[in-house]
Amino acid sequence: MDRPSRHSSRVKERPEVDPMGAAEAVQRDFEDLVAMFDRQLDNLKGKDSGARLHVAKAKAAAERGLQLSRALLDTLGR
Repeated sequence: MDRPSRHSSRVKERPEVDPMGAAEAVQRDFEDLVAMFDRQLDNLKGKDSGARLHVAKAKAAAERGLQLSRALLDTLGR
């Protein structure tokens, strides 16, 4: 008797995804990350420069993600 593979059963369970809704959610998440890293940088003023550098790099990555999510929304027609 043939058993379905794990992969095929997972595919059937995957809910339909609204691309626009997903892209908007990703954009909001990146906006929240950028704001969080801004607050962390403010709290680290005058403190450990190594920690500030790591947070600044994380913020830059989040800003790139935010730009990409905005470009995705433009592509999707928002």
